[in-house]
Amino acid sequence: MPVCAECGDTIEEDLELDTSDVPAVERLYRAVADGEPQREIMQMIYDLFGDRCQLRSPVAELNLARRCASGSDARA
Repeated sequence: MPVCAECGDTIEEDLELDTSDVPAVERLYRAVADGEPQREIMQMIYDLFGDRCQLRSPVAELNLARRCASGSDARA
């Protein structure tokens, strides 16, 4: 099984979806196709999978990404 590079936890390969998730997955798929902004797509993913996958909120994830990027810029 794959392991999370960040925390070392095992990642389940098969995420169980039930039929009630289908409309949300379709909306997410369409949002990507329509070129929706990153923040909105992340929110849709978070709404759909956040609890089950223990995701950080989109705001927290984007803040972390910015901090990591600025740290790598300082080292360059």
